[in-house]
Amino acid sequence: QFMLFFVLGSGIFLTYSCILAQTNYWIQFYSDQTLTILSWVYNVAWMIGGFAVIPLQNVWSSKTFAIIQFSTNAFCLIIIIPIRMVQNSLWRLILTMIPIFISSLVQQMYFPVIIACSSKLSNTLALAIQGGIGVLSVLIALVEDFITYIIPHSTEKQEYEQSLIINAWAFYIISDIWLLICLLAYFYLEKHYPNTIQKTKKQKEAIQIEKAQSPKQDLLTGDNFENKTKTENIIVYKKLMWFSIAMAFSSIVGCLVFPVFVIAIPCKYLFETQHVKNNQWFNLAIMTTFLASDFIGRFLPLVKWIFQMKHQTLILLCYARFIFCIIIPMMVFPKVAEDQHPLLYNDIFTFFIVAALGLTGEFIGTASFMKYQEKLQTDEEKEIGSYFLNCVNHIGFFVGSIISLAFIPLL
Repeated sequence: QFMLFFVLGSGIFLTYSCILAQTNYWIQFYSDQTLTILSWVYNVAWMIGGFAVIPLQNVWSSKTFAIIQFSTNAFCLIIIIPIRMVQNSLWRLILTMIPIFISSLVQQMYFPVIIACSSKLSNTLALAIQGGIGVLSVLIALVEDFITYIIPHSTEKQEYEQSLIINAWAFYIISDIWLLICLLAYFYLEKHYPNTIQKTKKQKEAIQIEKAQSPKQDLLTGDNFENKTKTENIIVYKKLMWFSIAMAFSSIVGCLVFPVFVIAIPCKYLFETQHVKNNQWFNLAIMTTFLASDFIGRFLPLVKWIFQMKHQTLILLCYARFIFCIIIPMMVFPKVAEDQHPLLYNDIFTFFIVAALGLTGEFIGTASFMKYQEKLQTDEEKEIGSYFLNCVNHIGFFVGSIISLAFIPLL
């Protein structure tokens, strides 16, 4: 079960990790802050998807969500590369945003569905899902580093761009193959663990009718079934309100500083020796560090004393992440020049802070999707809770990304 949900989790945000790993591609064919804009698109779509899945889960089964998730993401990855040939820079950016928006929309509709499926077996399977996400994000970063290493690098613009294109094609084709494997894993889940599958509203009502043994039990169908569901929703919302708000605050912090400030941090060594703020290898090193820490953070809840952490402690950690909103801008401003440098200007410190940002963010995310289940009793409550927590969390992502856009002109 753990390995099955690990594989299923690995394909959820694979497209997003691919986009992050292609930092040099975006800088070369678009602009320095394109990745920030694309991350904003992701967060807008994630928020919309988080809301959209609530009514749609009454209409679509988890099988429908899975097929849409993996097939759509595979298609969106492949069509991104040809868009670079559009000459007008504004239209090139807009056209790139469309598949990324669609991709992230279906990701965020699928994520709470698979969390709800796992909750019917064990709350530790949420860790398996988050672990799969983390492992694939690290592997993607390492694959990108490897492809960058083996493809000859040239100082000539045309040859350099050609190497980036070959890199992207190899990268995305490998990713699409893995998305297909994830879809096959879902079919395996449906066959061997049918009790985990999310059912539509009509299917649930049909099951209630089938189980009914007396007229009293028949009252759970139709309008009475809907009233019962609304009552359960309100109960779950009240139980998770403060917990979800704290998680949303943590998400605001994460999106406020990453990637907009993180990719703007200069490299002290490169500036002092080559008079450049960064290069492709520094960008890759930063992104690999972030994703590797992200991976470690997802597995921290395996530690016994962390797994037994109280909800109040987790809430305090969410608010404590505000410190990154102070430290990371100090690593960027004042902007590096011959006669000045940022207030915090040290390469080792840079990698330490980037690692801490990635580690704490995903530790909180993973722990939250495990701990919320302890507040709820029934499978129905846990199902509702996964949608609610996901929705509020991505309001935080959206707010953080909106605020981050205001800083782009300063960078």
